Amino acid sequence: MSARSLNGHIQTNIDFDNAEALANIHTESTNASGEAMLILTQGNTERAFDISGQFNGNLDMSGFETGRIRFRFEFQNAQDVEIHINW
Repeated sequence: MSARSLNGHIQTNIDFDNAEALANIHTESTNASGEAMLILTQGNTERAFDISGQFNGNLDMSGFETGRIRFRFEFQNAQDVEIHINW
C-alpha cells in the first residue's frame, strides 16, 4: 500500500491457516512525517506497533493463534506512506 497523505484508518482481516505463516509476518514501512500505527487484534489479544518513520522487521506474534486476525492501520498526518506486509 502507498499513499501521499493519510489521516484516519484502514482495516482488513487476514486468515492465517498455519503457524509458520503467522510466525513469519514481516513488515516494511516508511513515511516522511506524521504517525503510523499497526494494531493487530484477535479475540481478546491486541498488540500495537509504532511503524512511523522507518520500520523493517518481523512482528512479535506471541499470543496470537492461526485463524483470522484484524490488521488496523491508524494514521495521523502521515505523508508519503508505503507499507508492505509479507508472510
